[in-house]
Amino acid sequence: MKNVEENGWRSRKLVKITIILYRWWAKILEAHKNRRFSGVSHLERPLSTMFNEFDKHKDCLKDRYAFAFAIFFKNIVYDTRKSNNPEQSAALLRQFSQETTFDQENRVAELIIESGKGSSDRVKVDW
Repeated sequence: MKNVEENGWRSRKLVKITIILYRWWAKILEAHKNRRFSGVSHLERPLSTMFNEFDKHKDCLKDRYAFAFAIFFKNIVYDTRKSNNPEQSAALLRQFSQETTFDQENRVAELIIESGKGSSDRVKVDW
């Protein structure tokens, strides 16, 4: 009987986690769908390009999983009239972290914020 109860608990937890992840994936897609010039393909091209680069260099990274999450959340908030997009994207990452068991929110938030400083500033991130 204990195994049946334990399996039921695990199944409910898996369903809950799956729902949370699908909801966040929908948020990421929704954030990009109304962008000027294109819809979701605007997200897919940059993500595809970034993940192709990620795949080439992942073995050189100290924390590849943090970088992968940073790629997904980097531009989840993007308003051309505001300069705090990276901070707002990092805030959404922190919200995601509170809803899940993701425990690298500080590292990923740092990557998101540092990446928003642009190419004119030297981004000092411990790769």
